[in-house]
Amino acid sequence: MAIEARETVYGLTDTKKTWHKFLKEGIIARGFKQEEDKPCVFYKEDLILIIYVDNIICFLLKAELIDEFVASMKYAEPQQYVFKDLGDVTFYPGLNVTHDKAETITLTQPHLTDKIMKSDGFK
Repeated sequence: MAIEARETVYGLTDTKKTWHKFLKEGIIARGFKQEEDKPCVFYKEDLILIIYVDNIICFLLKAELIDEFVASMKYAEPQQYVFKDLGDVTFYPGLNVTHDKAETITLTQPHLTDKIMKSDGFK
C-alpha cells in the first residue's frame, strides 16, 4: 500500500524530512511505536510498518489490523492522506520479493550477488 500526502511536499528544500515528520505524526497518533534505532520502522500489536519514501510496507499476523490502520488514516479529519493499495510487495530497494502459493515469501538480492560474483572473477 502506498500513502501520499494530500498537499504536495515535493519541491521543498526539506521534502524528505517534512514528509517523514508528517507521516510519523499520523502513524504515532494511531498508537504505533517507532523503533529507536530504525526511524522508518513502526509497530503495534501484530502489525509492523516499514516506510520507504512515500511507500508503506505492512507485515502482519492479522489481516484485519491492516484494514483498521488504513481506515483510521483514510478517514481521519482533516483528510490528509490518500491511499492506493499496490498489492503484494515484489521489490524493495535492494531486494526482490517473491510469493508462492504456500504463502512463503522469498527475499533475494540478485544485483548484489552478480556484483560479488563479478568481483571474484565469476561470470
